[in-house]
Amino acid sequence: MELYLARHGQSVRNVDGQFYGRLDPHLTPLGQQQAQALGQALSGKRIDRLVTSRMQRTQETAQIIADSLKAENNFQAFPWTQEADLNERDLGVWEGKTAQEIEALDPKTWWEYIDQPFLTTPAEAESYFAFRDRVLRALFRVFSSASDEGSYFLLGHHGWLRLLVSRLLNLEVKYFDCHFTQGKIYRYAIDLTLFLDRLIEAIEEGDEGCQNMVEI
Repeated sequence: MELYLARHGQSVRNVDGQFYGRLDPHLTPLGQQQAQALGQALSGKRIDRLVTSRMQRTQETAQIIADSLKAENNFQAFPWTQEADLNERDLGVWEGKTAQEIEALDPKTWWEYIDQPFLTTPAEAESYFAFRDRVLRALFRVFSSASDEGSYFLLGHHGWLRLLVSRLLNLEVKYFDCHFTQGKIYRYAIDLTLFLDRLIEAIEEGDEGCQNMVEI
């Protein structure tokens, strides 16, 4: 099975350096150019399914990619699955604030987060483990009926793309060492059976096995 992974194009919140998950901004002009670059990178490649979140920034990126690919003479439309459980993590009261603003408002929680990012949950935010569990369930829904001969394009957010790579694709890579440059495609050739085994194992592991986790 082939996986093509990409992050959505730049949004206005990226420009301002803000933390945002549930907030749903549009792409910037640069973000639109990055989406066009993704379409160019996929030119001539077979895509059996596109998978995105239901957030505006992934939707806009995906539509620009699809529109750019339609210009090809041999273009065949691919199914597009939109999963709400692949939306980015809700960061509660930190939404729309920069790191400097967060530290100034609540230095205790901020430095706890720097020390133990998976175990620290901002006020009114979704815990990392709740986020993790819904993402894994969504990925299982998508890939439980996949084909080992298939080719899938996952267009998402930094949070769950990092989880996917560190937990399911490359167990030697730590979560925060996974960097997805906007406008770039990342390709993985994987064995579907192994991928599903790791996915089921991760789902069954649950929160209890991760309570002392500092880094994935």
